[in-house]
Amino acid sequence: MIKRNENTAELVGLSFGDGSFTSRKEKDLLRFQLRGNASEDKKHYDGFIIPLFNKEVMAPLFNRNVATICDKKGNCFGISLESKKIQVLNSFLGIPIGIKNNLHIPEWIKSSVEYQRAFLRGIFDTDGCIYFLKNNTEKNPQFHKRVCITITLCSELLIQEISNILKGFQIGHDIREYTPKNRKWQKSYTIRLAGGKRVSKWFKDIGSNNPKHITKFEIWKRFGFCNPRTTLKERESILRSN
Repeated sequence: MIKRNENTAELVGLSFGDGSFTSRKEKDLLRFQLRGNASEDKKHYDGFIIPLFNKEVMAPLFNRNVATICDKKGNCFGISLESKKIQVLNSFLGIPIGIKNNLHIPEWIKSSVEYQRAFLRGIFDTDGCIYFLKNNTEKNPQFHKRVCITITLCSELLIQEISNILKGFQIGHDIREYTPKNRKWQKSYTIRLAGGKRVSKWFKDIGSNNPKHITKFEIWKRFGFCNPRTTLKERESILRSN
């Protein structure tokens, strides 16, 4: 039987970010997928997401491992599962089926600080970003020293709920709204943590399981800046060197 715990709370966060849960009416099945960037996120999938999904979902429901998928061009990598049994991901864990427009955090996750922490970690590791800017107040800005974390979503309700949790953790942030000129794109909302103190508190109190994020933060922490145009392999090489 699937359980409600820190692992499945993180799985819900991962699903809210890069997941899709759809009804396959022609086959009378449900399809669940999680996909990320093949070059930057595959290590996260191999080292964390796939073992977590196998332990918390595949073992109790199917007694086998989940199948992996990639697109024809090799740009995306992830997991895929089709079955009627995975209805429990919706009914018990609260992962919505269909379009993810009006997402909200399931009440069982809100009931526990540890579940909240795990959920935020999951959504950051999929839909979040850590990036670096030059400090233009310096006379000759050369290095990208200013660090920021952002999480951008289409659900205003979910952004507000995340904001409330961050307030509980006393992690400073602001919310920005973006209305696209092109009607094909949806209005989006961004939570932003700007500055070293806020970002450091995130990694201390919430954390990350995605090497893509961890290596960027560790380089910034060690050197005081991080080049924004590095790959995961390059960052790992930098951290291994003296």
